Amino acid sequence: MTSAVLLAHGVDGPAAGAFPAGVGIFLVAAATIFGAWLGCRLTSRSAPLLGAASGVLMVVTIGDVLPGAVSAATDAGLPLWIIPVLGVIGYVAFGLAARNSCACESDPVYGAGAAIAMAVHRMIEGAALAVIGTGTVLLALLVHATGEGAALAGLLGRSPRRLMPWLVLASASPVIGAWTAWAWVVPASAESVLFALIAGVLLRIAYAAFRTALQDRRPGQWADASVLTAVVVGCAITVMAVTASR
Repeated sequence: MTSAVLLAHGVDGPAAGAFPAGVGIFLVAAATIFGAWLGCRLTSRSAPLLGAASGVLMVVTIGDVLPGAVSAATDAGLPLWIIPVLGVIGYVAFGLAARNSCACESDPVYGAGAAIAMAVHRMIEGAALAVIGTGTVLLALLVHATGEGAALAGLLGRSPRRLMPWLVLASASPVIGAWTAWAWVVPASAESVLFALIAGVLLRIAYAAFRTALQDRRPGQWADASVLTAVVVGCAITVMAVTASR
């Protein structure tokens, strides 16, 4: 959810029946860590996890980040063609920045890029949770956060030393967003530009994760099917979470 969504709800404070902001944000952070733990523990191979991460990132981008960019651009009076243009710029720029990195499970560039992009996105979610943190929104964000935690584990590998700082960033960003929700409102024009660029970066990472999953799959008749199944499962769970949060 973006500040444009908050304005659309016309709320000037916490919604009636909302969870205390601190409790909700703590639960979202815990769900992120739990998702990363699941990602590290439930598979001995990276291919299915990377496939699921690809699905999560695609749905987050198409179902959440891009609509937020369009909504903010509409509120700011910006032409909508700027969204795909900036998305392509983000996609290409990140691809060029990461072109010298290896396309493998332990590649830190794509994992760090995903963590930073998710952190910015989740700052806005933290602000939304602080303002309209109803039970439905909180439940959806918990499922969402669990999937994102697992996605980070897949992209960064299962090394605790590599995963921990980016996991802390992803978990702390909703707190930062909630703290700044009342102090400063991001201009809709800046928000649309930021989200469009983030969308391009996340799509590039989703593509890289899917490609790496196919390369790292187990040899055998059902290798491609296992990766595609993981993509579908990741997409389905995230679609339900994104839909429920609206």
